[in-house]
Amino acid sequence: PKILSESMGVMQACRKDTTHPKAPPRGLLALGLVVPLLVLAAAGCFTRYHPEPGPYNLGVDSLDKKRYTDAVDHFKRALEIDAEDYRARFNLGCAYEAMGRIEAARKHYREVLKLQEDNVPARLNLAALARMEGRPEAARKLYEAATAKNPDDPRGPSALAQHLLKTGDLEGAGAALEEALQRDPKHTASHFRLGRLREQQGRNQAALKAYEAALGSGPEDAPSLFRLGVLHLEGKNHAQAIRYLERLTVVRPDHRPGWIHIGRAYEDAGRLEDALVAAWEARNLSENEDGRENHQRLLHLYERLLKAQRSREKAPEK
Repeated sequence: PKILSESMGVMQACRKDTTHPKAPPRGLLALGLVVPLLVLAAAGCFTRYHPEPGPYNLGVDSLDKKRYTDAVDHFKRALEIDAEDYRARFNLGCAYEAMGRIEAARKHYREVLKLQEDNVPARLNLAALARMEGRPEAARKLYEAATAKNPDDPRGPSALAQHLLKTGDLEGAGAALEEALQRDPKHTASHFRLGRLREQQGRNQAALKAYEAALGSGPEDAPSLFRLGVLHLEGKNHAQAIRYLERLTVVRPDHRPGWIHIGRAYEDAGRLEDALVAAWEARNLSENEDGRENHQRLLHLYERLLKAQRSREKAPEK
Protein backbone atom coordinates (compact mmCIF):
# COMPACT_ATOMS: atom_id res chain seq x y z
CA PRO A 1 0.00 0.00 0.00
CA LYS A 2 1.14 3.53 -0.73
CA ILE A 3 0.49 4.51 2.88
CA LEU A 4 3.43 2.38 3.94
CA SER A 5 5.89 4.52 2.00
CA GLU A 6 6.80 6.93 4.81
CA SER A 7 7.47 4.07 7.21
CA MET A 8 9.56 1.75 5.09
CA GLY A 9 12.72 3.86 5.39
CA VAL A 10 12.67 3.50 9.17
CA MET A 11 12.04 -0.22 8.83
CA GLN A 12 15.08 -0.48 6.58
CA ALA A 13 17.17 1.45 9.07
CA CYS A 14 16.43 -0.73 12.09
CA ARG A 15 15.59 -4.15 10.75
CA LYS A 16 18.95 -5.92 11.14
CA ASP A 17 20.04 -6.70 14.67
CA THR A 18 22.16 -9.82 14.22
CA THR A 19 25.17 -10.19 16.47
CA HIS A 20 28.44 -11.92 15.67
CA PRO A 21 30.75 -13.87 17.98
CA LYS A 22 33.88 -12.11 19.15
CA ALA A 23 37.19 -13.08 17.57
CA PRO A 24 39.51 -15.19 19.78
CA PRO A 25 42.22 -13.29 21.70
CA ARG A 26 45.37 -12.68 19.70
CA GLY A 27 47.51 -14.35 22.36
CA LEU A 28 45.61 -17.61 22.18
CA LEU A 29 48.23 -19.49 20.18
CA ALA A 30 50.96 -18.31 22.51
CA LEU A 31 49.32 -20.03 25.48
CA GLY A 32 50.41 -23.52 24.57
CA LEU A 33 47.13 -24.43 22.87
CA VAL A 34 48.43 -25.00 19.37
CA VAL A 35 48.11 -28.80 19.45
CA PRO A 36 44.57 -28.91 20.88
CA LEU A 37 43.43 -26.36 18.31
CA LEU A 38 44.90 -28.40 15.47
CA VAL A 39 43.15 -31.50 16.77
CA LEU A 40 39.82 -29.71 16.91
CA ALA A 41 40.33 -28.30 13.42
CA ALA A 42 41.09 -31.75 12.05
CA ALA A 43 37.89 -33.02 13.65
CA GLY A 44 35.88 -30.40 11.72
CA CYS A 45 34.86 -28.39 14.78
CA PHE A 46 35.68 -24.96 13.28
CA THR A 47 32.88 -24.66 10.75
CA ARG A 48 31.78 -21.09 10.06
CA TYR A 49 29.31 -19.81 12.67
CA HIS A 50 26.01 -18.46 11.31
CA PRO A 51 23.75 -16.99 13.97
CA GLU A 52 20.15 -18.15 13.57
CA PRO A 53 17.85 -15.26 12.56
CA GLY A 54 15.47 -14.32 15.34
CA PRO A 55 11.71 -13.91 14.91
CA TYR A 56 12.06 -10.17 14.28
CA ASN A 57 14.41 -10.60 11.30
CA LEU A 58 12.28 -13.47 10.00
CA GLY A 59 9.27 -11.18 10.20
CA VAL A 60 11.05 -8.43 8.27
CA ASP A 61 12.07 -10.93 5.60
CA SER A 62 8.49 -12.17 5.28
CA LEU A 63 7.19 -8.61 5.12
CA ASP A 64 9.66 -7.77 2.35
CA LYS A 65 8.50 -10.84 0.42
CA LYS A 66 4.80 -9.95 0.98
CA ARG A 67 4.19 -13.09 3.03
CA TYR A 68 2.06 -11.14 5.45
CA THR A 69 0.56 -14.03 7.42
CA ASP A 70 4.04 -15.37 8.15
CA ALA A 71 5.21 -11.86 9.05
CA VAL A 72 2.40 -11.54 11.60
CA ASP A 73 3.37 -14.86 13.22
CA HIS A 74 7.05 -13.89 13.46
CA PHE A 75 6.40 -10.43 14.88
CA LYS A 76 4.00 -11.87 17.45
CA ARG A 77 6.73 -14.26 18.59
CA ALA A 78 9.17 -11.34 18.79
CA LEU A 79 6.70 -9.52 21.05
CA GLU A 80 6.37 -12.60 23.25
CA ILE A 81 10.12 -12.29 23.83
CA ASP A 82 10.00 -8.51 24.38
CA ALA A 83 6.57 -6.88 24.65
CA GLU A 84 8.18 -3.42 24.45
CA ASP A 85 9.96 -3.99 21.14
CA TYR A 86 8.47 -1.03 19.27
CA ARG A 87 10.04 -2.13 15.95
CA ALA A 88 8.25 -5.48 16.05
CA ARG A 89 5.04 -3.73 17.13
CA PHE A 90 5.28 -1.21 14.29
CA ASN A 91 6.04 -3.82 11.63
CA LEU A 92 3.20 -6.00 12.93
CA GLY A 93 0.94 -3.02 12.25
CA CYS A 94 2.38 -2.73 8.73
CA ALA A 95 1.69 -6.41 8.08
CA TYR A 96 -1.90 -6.09 9.29
CA GLU A 97 -2.37 -2.97 7.17
CA ALA A 98 -1.11 -4.79 4.07
CA MET A 99 -3.64 -7.56 4.81
CA GLY A 100 -6.46 -5.03 5.00
CA ARG A 101 -6.93 -5.46 8.74
CA ILE A 102 -7.07 -1.75 9.41
CA GLU A 103 -8.31 -1.79 13.01
CA ALA A 104 -5.59 -4.24 14.03
CA ALA A 105 -3.00 -2.05 12.30
CA ARG A 106 -4.33 1.07 14.03
CA LYS A 107 -4.18 -0.66 17.41
CA HIS A 108 -0.50 -1.55 17.01
CA TYR A 109 0.49 1.90 15.71
CA ARG A 110 -1.13 3.39 18.81
CA GLU A 111 0.75 0.91 20.99
CA VAL A 112 3.98 2.08 19.37
CA LEU A 113 3.17 5.66 20.38
CA LYS A 114 2.62 4.52 23.97
CA LEU A 115 6.11 3.03 23.93
CA GLN A 116 7.70 5.89 21.99
CA GLU A 117 5.62 9.06 21.90
CA ASP A 118 7.74 10.78 19.26
CA ASN A 119 7.72 7.86 16.79
CA VAL A 120 7.17 9.57 13.44
CA PRO A 121 6.31 6.59 11.18
CA ALA A 122 3.60 5.30 13.53
CA ARG A 123 1.90 8.70 13.70
CA LEU A 124 2.21 9.17 9.93
CA ASN A 125 0.68 5.77 9.28
CA LEU A 126 -2.22 6.58 11.60
CA ALA A 127 -2.73 9.82 9.65
CA ALA A 128 -2.62 7.94 6.35
CA LEU A 129 -5.27 5.50 7.62
CA ALA A 130 -7.52 8.42 8.56
CA ARG A 131 -7.01 9.96 5.11
CA MET A 132 -7.76 6.65 3.42
CA GLU A 133 -11.00 6.39 5.43
CA GLY A 134 -12.14 9.81 4.23
CA ARG A 135 -11.36 11.73 7.44
CA PRO A 136 -9.12 14.54 6.15
CA GLU A 137 -9.35 16.73 9.27
CA ALA A 138 -8.39 13.86 11.57
CA ALA A 139 -5.49 13.09 9.23
CA ARG A 140 -4.38 16.72 9.24
CA LYS A 141 -4.30 16.84 13.05
CA LEU A 142 -2.11 13.73 13.14
CA TYR A 143 0.28 15.16 10.55
CA GLU A 144 0.45 18.41 12.51
CA ALA A 145 1.14 16.46 15.72
CA ALA A 146 4.00 14.61 14.00
CA THR A 147 5.37 17.98 12.88
CA ALA A 148 5.14 19.55 16.34
CA LYS A 149 6.44 16.61 18.38
CA ASN A 150 9.54 16.17 16.20
CA PRO A 151 10.89 19.69 15.56
CA ASP A 152 14.06 18.49 13.78
CA ASP A 153 12.47 15.79 11.61
CA PRO A 154 11.41 16.78 8.06
CA ARG A 155 9.05 13.84 7.60
CA GLY A 156 6.16 15.37 9.55
CA PRO A 157 5.84 18.65 7.62
CA SER A 158 6.65 16.87 4.36
CA ALA A 159 3.81 14.38 4.85
CA LEU A 160 1.52 17.24 5.92
CA ALA A 161 2.38 19.00 2.66
CA GLN A 162 1.45 15.90 0.66
CA HIS A 163 -1.88 15.76 2.48
CA LEU A 164 -2.55 19.45 1.82
CA LEU A 165 -1.67 19.02 -1.85
CA LYS A 166 -4.33 16.33 -2.13
CA THR A 167 -6.93 18.52 -0.42
CA GLY A 168 -6.11 21.50 -2.68
CA ASP A 169 -4.48 23.73 -0.07
CA LEU A 170 -1.49 24.77 -2.18
CA GLU A 171 -0.51 27.69 0.03
CA GLY A 172 -0.47 25.49 3.15
CA ALA A 173 1.48 22.81 1.29
CA GLY A 174 4.09 25.36 0.26
CA ALA A 175 4.55 26.55 3.84
CA ALA A 176 4.87 22.96 5.11
CA LEU A 177 7.48 22.12 2.46
CA GLU A 178 9.44 25.25 3.27
CA GLU A 179 9.59 24.10 6.89
CA ALA A 180 10.56 20.55 5.91
CA LEU A 181 13.45 21.77 3.76
CA GLN A 182 14.61 24.13 6.49
CA ARG A 183 14.86 21.10 8.75
CA ASP A 184 16.70 19.06 6.12
CA PRO A 185 17.72 20.75 2.84
CA LYS A 186 18.51 17.35 1.33
CA HIS A 187 15.20 15.64 2.12
CA THR A 188 14.40 13.86 -1.14
CA ALA A 189 10.67 13.42 -0.56
CA SER A 190 10.22 17.13 0.18
CA HIS A 191 11.98 18.17 -3.03
CA PHE A 192 9.76 15.75 -4.97
CA ARG A 193 6.61 17.12 -3.34
CA LEU A 194 7.77 20.65 -4.08
CA GLY A 195 7.98 19.57 -7.72
CA ARG A 196 4.40 18.33 -7.59
CA LEU A 197 3.31 21.61 -6.03
CA ARG A 198 5.03 23.58 -8.80
CA GLU A 199 3.31 21.43 -11.42
CA GLN A 200 -0.08 22.15 -9.88
CA GLN A 201 0.81 25.85 -9.97
CA GLY A 202 1.65 25.55 -13.68
CA ARG A 203 5.34 26.30 -13.08
CA ASN A 204 6.92 23.39 -14.94
CA GLN A 205 10.43 24.84 -15.10
CA ALA A 206 10.45 25.25 -11.33
CA ALA A 207 9.11 21.70 -11.05
CA LEU A 208 12.02 20.39 -13.13
CA LYS A 209 14.47 22.13 -10.78
CA ALA A 210 12.77 20.61 -7.75
CA TYR A 211 12.93 17.09 -9.21
CA GLU A 212 16.60 17.60 -10.08
CA ALA A 213 17.20 18.65 -6.47
CA ALA A 214 15.48 15.45 -5.34
CA LEU A 215 17.89 13.43 -7.49
CA GLY A 216 20.77 15.36 -5.96
CA SER A 217 20.08 13.71 -2.61
CA GLY A 218 18.47 10.53 -3.92
CA PRO A 219 19.89 9.66 -7.37
CA GLU A 220 17.61 6.63 -7.72
CA ASP A 221 14.38 8.30 -6.62
CA ALA A 222 11.89 6.67 -8.96
CA PRO A 223 9.05 9.23 -8.63
CA SER A 224 11.39 12.10 -9.51
CA LEU A 225 12.88 10.23 -12.47
CA PHE A 226 9.37 9.51 -13.75
CA ARG A 227 8.12 13.09 -13.46
CA LEU A 228 11.27 14.43 -15.14
CA GLY A 229 10.72 11.99 -17.99
CA VAL A 230 7.05 12.92 -18.33
CA LEU A 231 7.66 16.68 -18.28
CA HIS A 232 10.42 16.46 -20.87
CA LEU A 233 8.22 14.23 -23.04
CA GLU A 234 5.39 16.77 -22.83
CA GLY A 235 7.88 19.47 -23.79
CA LYS A 236 8.97 17.43 -26.85
CA ASN A 237 12.48 17.09 -25.43
CA HIS A 238 12.73 13.43 -26.36
CA ALA A 239 16.43 12.97 -25.65
CA GLN A 240 16.04 14.17 -22.06
CA ALA A 241 12.83 12.20 -21.61
CA ILE A 242 14.57 9.02 -22.74
CA ARG A 243 17.54 9.77 -20.49
CA TYR A 244 15.45 9.94 -17.33
CA LEU A 245 13.03 7.17 -18.23
CA GLU A 246 15.85 4.79 -19.09
CA ARG A 247 17.33 5.45 -15.65
CA LEU A 248 13.91 4.77 -14.16
CA THR A 249 13.49 1.40 -15.87
CA VAL A 250 16.90 0.35 -14.58
CA VAL A 251 16.06 1.39 -11.01
CA ARG A 252 12.50 0.08 -11.20
CA PRO A 253 12.11 -2.48 -13.99
CA ASP A 254 8.57 -3.16 -12.73
CA HIS A 255 7.46 0.47 -13.26
CA ARG A 256 4.79 0.01 -15.94
CA PRO A 257 4.02 3.73 -16.49
CA GLY A 258 7.75 4.22 -17.02
CA TRP A 259 7.77 1.66 -19.83
CA ILE A 260 4.65 3.19 -21.39
CA HIS A 261 6.14 6.68 -21.46
CA ILE A 262 9.59 5.63 -22.62
CA GLY A 263 7.89 3.74 -25.44
CA ARG A 264 6.18 6.95 -26.50
CA ALA A 265 9.46 8.85 -26.29
CA TYR A 266 11.20 6.21 -28.40
CA GLU A 267 8.42 6.34 -30.98
CA ASP A 268 8.50 10.14 -31.20
CA ALA A 269 12.28 9.94 -31.64
CA GLY A 270 11.87 7.43 -34.50
CA ARG A 271 13.28 4.49 -32.52
CA LEU A 272 10.46 2.11 -33.40
CA GLU A 273 12.23 -1.12 -32.46
CA ASP A 274 12.95 0.23 -28.97
CA ALA A 275 9.37 1.48 -28.72
CA LEU A 276 8.14 -2.03 -29.51
CA VAL A 277 10.35 -3.56 -26.83
CA ALA A 278 9.02 -1.03 -24.31
CA ALA A 279 5.44 -1.81 -25.33
CA TRP A 280 6.02 -5.52 -24.71
CA GLU A 281 7.52 -4.74 -21.29
CA ALA A 282 4.46 -2.65 -20.42
CA ARG A 283 2.19 -5.41 -21.68
CA ASN A 284 3.95 -8.04 -19.56
CA LEU A 285 3.55 -5.86 -16.46
CA SER A 286 -0.14 -5.27 -17.12
CA GLU A 287 -2.78 -6.88 -14.90
CA ASN A 288 -4.62 -7.74 -18.10
CA GLU A 289 -1.92 -8.75 -20.59
CA ASP A 290 -4.47 -9.48 -23.30
CA GLY A 291 -6.36 -6.23 -22.80
CA ARG A 292 -7.49 -4.19 -25.76
CA GLU A 293 -5.19 -1.26 -24.95
CA ASN A 294 -2.09 -3.50 -25.04
CA HIS A 295 -3.11 -5.09 -28.33
CA GLN A 296 -3.84 -1.74 -29.96
CA ARG A 297 -0.48 -0.33 -28.93
CA LEU A 298 1.45 -3.34 -30.20
CA LEU A 299 -0.55 -3.45 -33.44
CA HIS A 300 0.11 0.23 -34.03
CA LEU A 301 3.87 -0.23 -33.64
CA TYR A 302 4.01 -3.36 -35.81
CA GLU A 303 2.13 -1.47 -38.55
CA ARG A 304 4.58 1.45 -38.33
CA LEU A 305 7.56 -0.90 -38.48
CA LEU A 306 6.11 -2.72 -41.48
CA LYS A 307 5.44 0.57 -43.26
CA ALA A 308 8.98 1.76 -42.57
CA GLN A 309 10.40 -1.51 -43.86
CA ARG A 310 8.37 -1.29 -47.09
CA SER A 311 9.52 2.31 -47.58
CA ARG A 312 13.13 1.23 -47.27
CA GLU A 313 12.60 -1.57 -49.78
CA LYS A 314 11.05 0.80 -52.33
CA ALA A 315 13.72 3.45 -51.90
CA PRO A 316 16.22 3.42 -54.80
CA GLU A 317 19.73 2.36 -53.93
CA LYS A 318 22.34 5.11 -54.01
